[in-house]
Amino acid sequence: MDKAKEKRRWPLTIIVIVAVIIASAAMIYIYRDAPGRIPVQAISDGSNGVIVIWHDEDGIYAQRVGPLGQPEWEMGGVFICKCPSGSGFTLIPDRHGGAIITWSDSSGCPDDRDDPAFYDPIPFYCQRISAGGEPVWGDFNAIPAFRGTERRVVPDGNGDAIVAWNDYKTYC
Repeated sequence: MDKAKEKRRWPLTIIVIVAVIIASAAMIYIYRDAPGRIPVQAISDGSNGVIVIWHDEDGIYAQRVGPLGQPEWEMGGVFICKCPSGSGFTLIPDRHGGAIITWSDSSGCPDDRDDPAFYDPIPFYCQRISAGGEPVWGDFNAIPAFRGTERRVVPDGNGDAIVAWNDYKTYC
């Protein structure tokens, strides 16, 4: 091979390697989870198993895993809702082998900071999943929404939950 051609290939090779490194670093940065956010949560089901929820590009899913590690609900998990990545969710036991899931969804909120609605509380939703993986509080698509931040959810001992949140309203 000609020495002149070989010398011209090195800069091109270095440019390709640098481009691959930059593209890889950009993808890692774009698709990483925000610091402090956990995209998966798990709780005990009260029967030596766990209920796990997670968020992927399609939405939030739940799965009950038995004591031997086998999935007990439908393969791939029970679809809870379609909501954008970064939506916060919480999971608490319902004390009947199921779970209560809450999540926020800011997809319908404006992203223009000049719009006063940008500063409104973010809608959040609740759903109870039975020990068999079925929705207890109605169809997943018909769940009433609340608006607020700093939500706290505790089981009431009867399979329901008490939810408190800050809705930014002033009460006298």
